[in-house]
Amino acid sequence: MQSLKSPIKQVLCLFFQMLVRNLIKNNSRRFSMLCLPRQQQHDEFTKAKEEDSVKSKEKTRRLDRDDEVRTKILDQALTFVPQSGWSKESLKLGAEAAGYPSVTASIAPNGPVDLVHHHYEQSNQRLEAAMASEVNRLKSSEFLRKYSETRLRMNIPYLGYWADGLGLMALPQNNFKSLQFGLSLVDSMWHHAGDKATDTSWYTKRLTLLGVIKSTELAMMQDKSEDFKDTWAFLDRRFADLNDLGGLLSKGPEDVGKVMESLAVTAKILLGLPR
Repeated sequence: MQSLKSPIKQVLCLFFQMLVRNLIKNNSRRFSMLCLPRQQQHDEFTKAKEEDSVKSKEKTRRLDRDDEVRTKILDQALTFVPQSGWSKESLKLGAEAAGYPSVTASIAPNGPVDLVHHHYEQSNQRLEAAMASEVNRLKSSEFLRKYSETRLRMNIPYLGYWADGLGLMALPQNNFKSLQFGLSLVDSMWHHAGDKATDTSWYTKRLTLLGVIKSTELAMMQDKSEDFKDTWAFLDRRFADLNDLGGLLSKGPEDVGKVMESLAVTAKILLGLPR
């Protein structure tokens, strides 16, 4: 009987050992099955995040390259405006001159008006640099008169097609951005002239100066005199009308009348009527 119990006991022991091993093995597998999806999710999330980062960097590099190419093409295209105007033809010639196929001109999505705006932006930046390096202490009216002429002279190479450029900027889809270039210009000029205004004169000063520059710009398109002597005389009269711009513009609504007066004089010139 003792001899029977011993084998049975051994079998039971072996059975329980196998059962314990299976339980440990199965539980370990279940634990792994639970953890594995979480690890996979973490890996997938990390991988997706890394891919998004790579895509974002690549997009930034691509946009930077596009901006660089666009600037090169527009810079070159400006040299063809005196012959071909603010046109797709100038953009195509600019692309070829910059070393790209002519179809690359489509990188300027708005077509010829992008070329006009590029001229405006580049000219404003050049004027900004010139004003920042001004070493002479000038009265605000003298400073503004000097740099109004400087800025207007930057349009001279394109005067043959300047009316077309103004027409493009005046289109409804373009006029807001065009106005921003003008306002940015006069704001920069007043800033460098030392304007510290914080009241409503801040606005009237800038709008009045913009009116002076724009009216002179229109007069310049009709000027046939040597070195635009008549244009600069017209500009002098506009500043004389304002009689010390810095002081006059703080007076208020009458300034608007001055702007309208200068524009009316321009209209008379364009119509060939006496001033």
